Amino acid sequence: MHQITKDFPGVRALEGVDFTVSAGEIHGVVGANGAGKSTLVRILSGLLPDYKGSVKIEGQSVRLSSTRIAIDCGIAVLQQEPDLAWNLSVCENILLGKRREITRRFGLLDRKAMYRECARLLDECQADLSPTWIVGTLGRGQLQLVQIVKVLVSRPKILVLDEPTTALTGEEREKLFALLRAYATQGTAVVFISHDIEDVFRVSQRISVLRDGRKVTEVATNDSTPSLVLREMFGTHLSWDARPRNEHGPEALVLDGVRTTHVLHISLAVHEGEVLGLAGRPESVVEVLRAVFGAIPRRGGRVHVRGREASISNPRDAIRAGIGLLPEDRARDGLFVRLSVLTNITMMVLRRFAKCGILRWHRPRELASRKVSELGIRTPGLHTQVGALSGGNQQKTLFARWLCAGPSVFLLEEPTAGMDVGAKQEILRITRDLRGRGAALLMASSDVDELLRLCDRIVVLGKNGTTQLIEVDEKARSLLVGALAGQQEAP
Repeated sequence: MHQITKDFPGVRALEGVDFTVSAGEIHGVVGANGAGKSTLVRILSGLLPDYKGSVKIEGQSVRLSSTRIAIDCGIAVLQQEPDLAWNLSVCENILLGKRREITRRFGLLDRKAMYRECARLLDECQADLSPTWIVGTLGRGQLQLVQIVKVLVSRPKILVLDEPTTALTGEEREKLFALLRAYATQGTAVVFISHDIEDVFRVSQRISVLRDGRKVTEVATNDSTPSLVLREMFGTHLSWDARPRNEHGPEALVLDGVRTTHVLHISLAVHEGEVLGLAGRPESVVEVLRAVFGAIPRRGGRVHVRGREASISNPRDAIRAGIGLLPEDRARDGLFVRLSVLTNITMMVLRRFAKCGILRWHRPRELASRKVSELGIRTPGLHTQVGALSGGNQQKTLFARWLCAGPSVFLLEEPTAGMDVGAKQEILRITRDLRGRGAALLMASSDVDELLRLCDRIVVLGKNGTTQLIEVDEKARSLLVGALAGQQEAP
């Protein structure tokens, strides 16, 4: 790939990126959120045909103008989100597209041959799955295994994996790494994209680092360290702006020995009028927020809100306790994209406006109009579907909903993910306004600059739940990058 550039409205996602991967090589790609990794994947898969620059495969120039052309060129992509038929079996999902090999006369499916072939493939990939299981009943890690097997069976020339290990256990990761090494020895070129620097170092021979849509460096794995790569990812410029600090109020949220699948122990306190950052492995920091909100089971520990222990086993309990969550994937986990801006903003408070079971819409409309004006939500009207808005305006709509509900604690997952620079600034402004009003905010982000610009303190969550607390001042950047590198390199 040579001088690859891709623009979206209001933002340049990639600028002049050169990228080469050789046959038999595993090439790692790393970068913070918004660095351009996903855009690169979508170009390789044929989903973004209007890119600038050139692509050569085995010396031949190609234009990746569709997914079919990418597949015909021998490119197979494991996307970050599952791309599966939920009502079909593991076998049917894996063998989709291999109709010729599993049909009898008159085009009828040979079910026995299908299951034999699928069982062979699952065994080859050491995936502990049954061909007959329905995909929609599987857990996240099992779904990831189905995707991996489905991609590998096509025997691609170029294999692109976008965050393949996020949902895998340690044993499953080791099996995947062994499998990738085996495919590489057979001549497959592997592009391995991950937030987990340790995984990248364990499996790849070279690493390319993206930052702000540009490729900033390329290193041989044996000649570098996770610490050096992290410093390239986040840069060395100072983001702390010596802004005046609020006087914090009492503790609003306290986690006492909270445990999740990936986190053995975490204790912290967030005060009224404070933004506390949470950094570390993406799967761990997100798990902490979701466990506090009751979206996933908490394996132990206690949560206190405004001095009282909160019994939280589901999101409804969290909302009653005064906790709100803004998830990273707002379209999937936060908003009802086919419903209107009006409905999305007011849905949690509609009961207030009902009398004798009859809802009078003029008051919800007035409330929604106020929030649209306060937050600067750009929408043609209150009845516009939320899915038609930009990412920044969708996020502001989600903020508006929680402002109507009035929680005292906000949990933010990657609050500016997928936004252009202007939208990010607006979201940061809203977050600062909430802090100024006395709200307590616990924010998980992989963007070092965002954490340094917004947070009062940052907790770095390492392996086994170990933590390091960093006060945000002129020394914070070097401390934070060093702590992130340390938790990656720790045994």
